[in-house]
Amino acid sequence: MPVSTLESLPNEILINIFENYINGVDIIIAFVDQQNQRFNGLIMQCRHHNFNFVNCRKDCFHYCINFLPNYIGKIKELVLSDHNTPGQISTFLLRFPLLHNFRNIHRLSINFNAETVSWIRIRNALRSLSTTNIHTLIINVIHMERPSRLNYINYDMFDLQTIKRIDLLSDISYDDWGLLPTLFSKIEHLTKCFSSQIS
Repeated sequence: MPVSTLESLPNEILINIFENYINGVDIIIAFVDQQNQRFNGLIMQCRHHNFNFVNCRKDCFHYCINFLPNYIGKIKELVLSDHNTPGQISTFLLRFPLLHNFRNIHRLSINFNAETVSWIRIRNALRSLSTTNIHTLIINVIHMERPSRLNYINYDMFDLQTIKRIDLLSDISYDDWGLLPTLFSKIEHLTKCFSSQIS
């Protein structure tokens, strides 16, 4: 039985693999700017990409965000985390302070440390999602000293018109949900969880 190589696969199968099975970070590192015009062309033909930067090495992260503007309008899922990669979210939000250009984003996950990431940057980024197709928003915040700041993020999340699912995880107990806007009718799934509740 002959062995197939990646280059021997038809374009349609490669596009399907790039769109659905390979992290956008890995696509950029492995294929972009590697002098393979066929792969570069196929990657640009993809309708969407998913980028998961969790545990991404610093050099790979910086390499990828230099190419990210070429894919911003096609990013469907974006996962950012400061866990094991301190400073990643601050660096990302310095480069892309507003997320409205991620117009086709459906799912955004942000895992950050409140001591090291500017709340103003987080709020501005969340507010700028109002013109996107965001469907799911996952916020995991640790080391929050002022619970009232969470209220601002809550308002920003519930104000997103296309949002259907919100997962909010924190290391503090915060029960002031009475101040939220009365927009629960459009939310299909809401999770609030505190790290003390997770074993």
